[in-house]
Amino acid sequence: YKIRTRGRTNGRDEERNLGRWVNRQRSLHASGKLKRERKADLDRLGLRWSVQCASSWQGMYSHLSEYIRKRKAADPRGEWDGNVPITYRTDDDPPVNLGVWVARQRSAYVQRRLKEEYVRRLESVGLKWNIHEKHTFIHEDNFVGVEYIPLSQVRSVPPSARSVRTPLAEHYLRR
Repeated sequence: YKIRTRGRTNGRDEERNLGRWVNRQRSLHASGKLKRERKADLDRLGLRWSVQCASSWQGMYSHLSEYIRKRKAADPRGEWDGNVPITYRTDDDPPVNLGVWVARQRSAYVQRRLKEEYVRRLESVGLKWNIHEKHTFIHEDNFVGVEYIPLSQVRSVPPSARSVRTPLAEHYLRR
């Protein structure tokens, strides 16, 4: 949405775009730099200071729960690997970008910005914060290497295996 102005704007192009202007006010508010008078005016207008409200989080969590239910139902062992591919979108109309939402939750968790309640709820359904698992492999000549392998690949490796043979591991083992 663009605000139409008459005459000169005195270089204030940012204010011509309402969305950018509102986001700027939110940023100033979050950093404590928004003037009290302007905050009061925006409060009277009903501006929502946080666009990620609890109800939208709950809605996305519900989509995640449904995704997990379907994945477990499709798995012979009734398990879920704790991941949602970043490109995953629901079948809803319009589709919901669940994979992006999960990635944002992980990012907020790493930055210690995710509410404790949300952390507990996501952990209770088995969400993995790190989608790669660290593995150490040992070769006969006592060479030790470390490689990060997606959990989806790790599940196919028998627990009795001493090493994980991936292209990177093979490269070092041939040396």
